[in-house]
Amino acid sequence: MQLIAASVIDIANEDNRGTVTQEILETALRRSVREGQDLFASLLYDRSELPGEWAYVFGFRAAAKQPPPRDERVRAALQARQIVTEANGDYCLSPPIALRWLTERGWFHA
Repeated sequence: MQLIAASVIDIANEDNRGTVTQEILETALRRSVREGQDLFASLLYDRSELPGEWAYVFGFRAAAKQPPPRDERVRAALQARQIVTEANGDYCLSPPIALRWLTERGWFHA
């Protein structure tokens, strides 16, 4: 959230605008995804330590919702890292900007 807020403020100041528009917000989201590369890579990839953990996270690139992982250890690790939320029995990547990063820039796979 801080990354997005900082981007919104920077863009509004650059454009000399006193009001945040949808256009500014969308530009801020794009900028945050680009500038947050190291942050998102660390949060989603580097901290995936268990076998199958990164593969599960990478699966969100193809679908915004997935059934919980079968491996209870992976499930517990994802919940402990607070990068998934449960919705109607499925998991979603959290926060939503992490999903945006994964689909737009999270191209590597180990």
